[in-house]
Amino acid sequence: MYIQLKHALSDLALRALDEAYSAHSGGSRRFISRAALLAAYARRAPKGGPAPREVVERLAAALMEGARVPDDLTWDLAQDFLAYDRERDTLSLRPEYSPHSAYFRQQVVRLWEVLQACWRDARGGDLRPVRLGLLLFNHGLFFACHEFLEGVWRSAPEEDRGFYHGLIQVAAAFYHYERGNLRGAQVLLQRALAKLGGYGPSYLGVDLEDLRQQLSHWLGAFSRGRYPARASLPRVKFHDLERLTSW
Repeated sequence: MYIQLKHALSDLALRALDEAYSAHSGGSRRFISRAALLAAYARRAPKGGPAPREVVERLAAALMEGARVPDDLTWDLAQDFLAYDRERDTLSLRPEYSPHSAYFRQQVVRLWEVLQACWRDARGGDLRPVRLGLLLFNHGLFFACHEFLEGVWRSAPEEDRGFYHGLIQVAAAFYHYERGNLRGAQVLLQRALAKLGGYGPSYLGVDLEDLRQQLSHWLGAFSRGRYPARASLPRVKFHDLERLTSW
Protein backbone atom coordinates (compact mmCIF):
# COMPACT_ATOMS: atom_id res chain seq x y z
CA MET A 1 0.00 0.00 0.00
CA TYR A 2 2.95 2.35 0.49
CA ILE A 3 3.74 2.18 -3.25
CA GLN A 4 0.12 2.96 -4.15
CA LEU A 5 0.05 5.89 -1.71
CA LYS A 6 3.38 7.20 -2.99
CA HIS A 7 2.21 7.25 -6.60
CA ALA A 8 -1.20 8.74 -5.73
CA LEU A 9 0.42 11.59 -3.78
CA SER A 10 2.97 12.20 -6.54
CA ASP A 11 0.20 12.38 -9.14
CA LEU A 12 -1.71 14.87 -6.98
CA ALA A 13 1.45 16.96 -6.53
CA LEU A 14 2.10 17.20 -10.27
CA ARG A 15 -1.51 18.06 -11.09
CA ALA A 16 -1.71 20.67 -8.33
CA LEU A 17 1.62 22.20 -9.37
CA ASP A 18 0.38 22.49 -12.95
CA GLU A 19 -2.71 24.32 -11.69
CA ALA A 20 -0.65 26.59 -9.44
CA TYR A 21 1.61 27.44 -12.38
CA SER A 22 -1.36 28.69 -14.36
CA ALA A 23 -3.56 29.90 -11.49
CA HIS A 24 -2.70 33.55 -12.13
CA SER A 25 -4.45 33.25 -15.53
CA GLY A 26 -7.70 32.03 -13.97
CA GLY A 27 -7.24 28.31 -14.50
CA SER A 28 -8.85 25.50 -12.53
CA ARG A 29 -8.03 25.05 -8.85
CA ARG A 30 -9.56 21.59 -8.39
CA PHE A 31 -6.32 19.78 -7.54
CA ILE A 32 -5.12 22.74 -5.49
CA SER A 33 -8.33 22.43 -3.49
CA ARG A 34 -7.68 18.71 -3.03
CA ALA A 35 -4.17 19.48 -1.76
CA ALA A 36 -5.60 22.09 0.63
CA LEU A 37 -8.15 19.62 2.01
CA LEU A 38 -5.50 16.98 2.60
CA ALA A 39 -3.16 19.48 4.25
CA ALA A 40 -6.01 20.71 6.44
CA TYR A 41 -6.92 17.15 7.40
CA ALA A 42 -3.29 16.31 8.21
CA ARG A 43 -3.02 19.35 10.48
CA ARG A 44 -6.26 18.49 12.25
CA ALA A 45 -5.54 14.73 12.54
CA PRO A 46 -1.74 14.27 12.38
CA LYS A 47 -1.96 10.55 13.20
CA GLY A 48 -4.61 9.79 10.59
CA GLY A 49 -7.56 9.52 13.00
CA PRO A 50 -11.07 10.94 12.59
CA ALA A 51 -11.59 14.68 12.10
CA PRO A 52 -14.90 16.54 11.69
CA ARG A 53 -15.58 17.09 7.98
CA GLU A 54 -16.85 20.65 8.44
CA VAL A 55 -13.77 21.62 10.44
CA VAL A 56 -11.44 20.21 7.77
CA GLU A 57 -13.31 22.07 5.04
CA ARG A 58 -13.11 25.36 6.99
CA LEU A 59 -9.37 24.89 7.50
CA ALA A 60 -8.94 24.16 3.79
CA ALA A 61 -10.84 27.31 2.85
CA ALA A 62 -8.61 29.31 5.19
CA LEU A 63 -5.50 27.85 3.52
CA MET A 64 -6.91 28.94 0.17
CA GLU A 65 -7.58 32.41 1.57
CA GLY A 66 -11.34 31.97 1.65
CA ALA A 67 -11.80 30.25 -1.70
CA ARG A 68 -14.79 27.91 -1.75
CA VAL A 69 -14.11 24.17 -1.61
CA PRO A 70 -16.06 22.38 -4.41
CA ASP A 71 -19.03 20.42 -3.04
CA ASP A 72 -17.99 17.05 -4.41
CA LEU A 73 -14.34 17.26 -3.39
CA THR A 74 -14.76 15.56 -0.03
CA TRP A 75 -16.32 12.57 -1.75
CA ASP A 76 -13.45 12.38 -4.23
CA LEU A 77 -10.96 12.40 -1.38
CA ALA A 78 -12.96 9.76 0.46
CA GLN A 79 -12.39 7.49 -2.51
CA ASP A 80 -8.69 8.26 -3.00
CA PHE A 81 -7.15 8.96 0.42
CA LEU A 82 -9.74 9.35 3.15
CA ALA A 83 -12.61 7.32 4.57
CA TYR A 84 -15.88 9.12 5.33
CA ASP A 85 -18.06 8.14 8.26
CA ARG A 86 -21.55 9.38 7.35
CA GLU A 87 -23.01 8.81 10.81
CA ARG A 88 -20.35 10.84 12.60
CA ASP A 89 -19.62 13.16 9.64
CA THR A 90 -15.88 12.60 10.05
CA LEU A 91 -12.93 11.97 7.77
CA SER A 92 -10.12 9.50 8.50
CA LEU A 93 -7.15 8.19 6.60
CA ARG A 94 -8.15 5.05 4.70
CA PRO A 95 -7.38 1.93 6.79
CA GLU A 96 -4.92 0.51 4.25
CA TYR A 97 -2.88 3.72 4.48
CA SER A 98 -2.94 3.97 8.28
CA PRO A 99 0.50 2.31 8.71
CA HIS A 100 1.91 5.15 6.58
CA SER A 101 0.13 8.06 8.30
CA ALA A 102 3.41 9.85 9.14
CA TYR A 103 4.53 9.66 5.50
CA PHE A 104 1.10 10.87 4.32
CA ARG A 105 1.16 13.85 6.66
CA GLN A 106 4.74 14.77 5.73
CA GLN A 107 4.01 14.70 2.01
CA VAL A 108 0.76 16.67 2.02
CA VAL A 109 2.23 19.36 4.28
CA ARG A 110 5.26 19.63 2.02
CA LEU A 111 3.02 19.82 -1.05
CA TRP A 112 1.12 22.79 0.37
CA GLU A 113 4.45 24.54 1.03
CA VAL A 114 5.43 23.92 -2.61
CA LEU A 115 2.19 25.42 -3.90
CA GLN A 116 2.62 28.52 -1.75
CA ALA A 117 6.18 28.94 -3.05
CA CYS A 118 4.99 28.48 -6.63
CA TRP A 119 2.39 31.23 -6.25
CA ARG A 120 5.01 33.59 -4.81
CA ASP A 121 7.45 32.93 -7.64
CA ALA A 122 4.83 33.02 -10.41
CA ARG A 123 3.91 36.64 -9.78
CA GLY A 124 5.01 38.65 -12.78
CA GLY A 125 5.52 35.86 -15.29
CA ASP A 126 5.85 32.21 -16.17
CA LEU A 127 8.52 30.14 -14.43
CA ARG A 128 11.08 27.93 -16.11
CA PRO A 129 10.17 24.23 -15.83
CA VAL A 130 13.46 23.49 -14.06
CA ARG A 131 12.55 25.92 -11.28
CA LEU A 132 9.10 24.38 -10.88
CA GLY A 133 10.60 20.91 -10.60
CA LEU A 134 13.23 22.00 -8.13
CA LEU A 135 10.62 23.64 -5.90
CA LEU A 136 9.49 20.05 -5.30
CA PHE A 137 13.06 19.07 -4.46
CA ASN A 138 13.67 22.01 -2.13
CA HIS A 139 10.57 21.10 -0.14
CA GLY A 140 11.46 17.42 0.13
CA LEU A 141 9.07 15.96 -2.46
CA PHE A 142 11.85 13.95 -4.04
CA PHE A 143 9.77 11.31 -5.82
CA ALA A 144 7.44 13.92 -7.33
CA CYS A 145 10.48 15.96 -8.39
CA HIS A 146 11.87 12.88 -10.14
CA GLU A 147 8.57 12.32 -11.96
CA PHE A 148 8.21 16.00 -12.95
CA LEU A 149 11.75 16.41 -14.28
CA GLU A 150 11.57 13.12 -16.16
CA GLY A 151 8.76 14.62 -18.23
CA VAL A 152 10.85 17.76 -18.87
CA TRP A 153 13.93 15.67 -19.74
CA ARG A 154 12.09 13.67 -22.41
CA SER A 155 11.27 16.81 -24.41
CA ALA A 156 14.43 18.82 -23.64
CA PRO A 157 16.94 19.85 -26.33
CA GLU A 158 19.88 17.48 -26.63
CA GLU A 159 22.30 19.92 -24.98
CA ASP A 160 20.09 20.08 -21.85
CA ARG A 161 19.40 16.37 -21.44
CA GLY A 162 22.47 15.54 -19.37
CA PHE A 163 21.64 18.44 -17.03
CA TYR A 164 18.08 17.25 -16.46
CA HIS A 165 19.16 13.63 -16.17
CA GLY A 166 21.63 14.62 -13.47
CA LEU A 167 18.93 16.46 -11.52
CA ILE A 168 16.60 13.46 -11.86
CA GLN A 169 19.31 11.26 -10.35
CA VAL A 170 19.82 13.74 -7.50
CA ALA A 171 16.09 13.59 -6.70
CA ALA A 172 16.15 9.79 -6.88
CA ALA A 173 19.20 9.68 -4.59
CA PHE A 174 17.46 11.63 -1.84
CA TYR A 175 14.29 9.59 -2.24
CA HIS A 176 16.45 6.52 -1.53
CA TYR A 177 18.08 8.35 1.37
CA GLU A 178 14.73 9.03 3.01
CA ARG A 179 13.84 5.38 2.55
CA GLY A 180 17.06 4.35 4.36
CA ASN A 181 18.91 3.05 1.27
CA LEU A 182 22.29 4.74 1.62
CA ARG A 183 23.99 2.51 -0.94
CA GLY A 184 21.40 3.38 -3.59
CA ALA A 185 21.69 7.06 -2.70
CA GLN A 186 25.48 6.90 -3.00
CA VAL A 187 25.44 5.29 -6.46
CA LEU A 188 22.89 7.74 -7.81
CA LEU A 189 24.75 10.77 -6.43
CA GLN A 190 27.97 9.58 -8.06
CA ARG A 191 26.20 9.33 -11.42
CA ALA A 192 24.49 12.69 -10.93
CA LEU A 193 27.73 14.50 -10.13
CA ALA A 194 29.35 12.98 -13.20
CA LYS A 195 26.56 14.32 -15.42
CA LEU A 196 26.31 17.74 -13.77
CA GLY A 197 30.09 18.09 -13.97
CA GLY A 198 29.71 18.58 -17.72
CA TYR A 199 28.04 21.95 -17.17
CA GLY A 200 29.42 25.23 -15.90
CA PRO A 201 29.00 26.94 -12.53
CA SER A 202 25.48 27.99 -13.55
CA TYR A 203 22.99 26.50 -15.98
CA LEU A 204 19.40 27.56 -16.72
CA GLY A 205 19.53 29.76 -13.63
CA VAL A 206 20.59 26.93 -11.30
CA ASP A 207 23.67 27.55 -9.13
CA LEU A 208 25.42 24.30 -10.06
CA GLU A 209 28.68 25.16 -8.35
CA ASP A 210 26.93 25.44 -4.99
CA LEU A 211 24.80 22.35 -5.64
CA ARG A 212 27.83 20.23 -6.54
CA GLN A 213 29.56 21.30 -3.33
CA GLN A 214 26.53 20.29 -1.27
CA LEU A 215 26.20 16.97 -3.06
CA SER A 216 29.90 16.18 -2.63
CA HIS A 217 29.47 16.63 1.13
CA TRP A 218 26.52 14.24 1.12
CA LEU A 219 28.32 11.73 -1.08
CA GLY A 220 31.17 11.61 1.42
CA ALA A 221 28.71 10.96 4.23
CA PHE A 222 26.96 8.21 2.27
CA SER A 223 30.27 6.53 1.46
CA ARG A 224 31.00 6.40 5.20
CA GLY A 225 27.54 4.96 5.91
CA ARG A 226 26.43 8.07 7.78
CA TYR A 227 23.10 9.88 7.94
CA PRO A 228 23.75 13.65 7.94
CA ALA A 229 21.36 15.82 9.94
CA ARG A 230 17.89 16.12 8.32
CA ALA A 231 18.05 19.90 8.66
CA SER A 232 21.07 19.99 6.36
CA LEU A 233 19.30 18.51 3.32
CA PRO A 234 20.57 20.27 0.20
CA ARG A 235 18.59 23.10 -1.32
CA VAL A 236 19.04 24.21 -4.89
CA LYS A 237 19.86 27.89 -5.26
CA PHE A 238 19.05 30.06 -8.26
CA HIS A 239 21.02 32.98 -9.63
CA ASP A 240 17.89 34.72 -10.85
CA LEU A 241 14.17 34.44 -11.41
CA GLU A 242 14.43 34.18 -15.18
CA ARG A 243 11.15 33.30 -16.78
CA LEU A 244 10.03 32.00 -20.12
CA THR A 245 6.71 32.61 -21.86
CA SER A 246 5.92 28.90 -22.30
CA TRP A 247 6.87 25.41 -21.20
